[in-house]
Amino acid sequence: MRFAKQAKTLQWEKILKVMLNGEPVTKESLEAMPEMKGVPLYRLSTFVWRIKVIGGVVKVVKDGRKVGGYALMNTAEMQKYIDRREKDIVAASSKKVAKAAKTPKVVKAPKVKKLKDLQADPVVEEVTVEEMQITEVQETV
Repeated sequence: MRFAKQAKTLQWEKILKVMLNGEPVTKESLEAMPEMKGVPLYRLSTFVWRIKVIGGVVKVVKDGRKVGGYALMNTAEMQKYIDRREKDIVAASSKKVAKAAKTPKVVKAPKVKKLKDLQADPVVEEVTVEEMQITEVQETV
């Protein structure tokens, strides 16, 4: 399965980088790491599934019936994936910078605070007012 190239590291790729040492990783150890700030760890099983989709072999370390942690078994192959992905991130971010440099800057119109700022020519109309008469006033309750 091929994913779209993005200019930033995905959340599950951060988990993969931590798992590259081959030792079991627990949810508690991930919470203690500062680089995992902002990663929703309640989705840890989903992130492990994403690692399996790209070809990672993940061993589940159990504590009785509960999952105690996860260990990556094929670290060499996943290191190649991370290296390739980091090259893609650098290339995508450089394309963004190049695209931003090519786009022309839009000149904004000056802000209008008063009617004089518009520099408009006044239009004068002559209005004739005929005499008006009020014939009856009714009071409504």
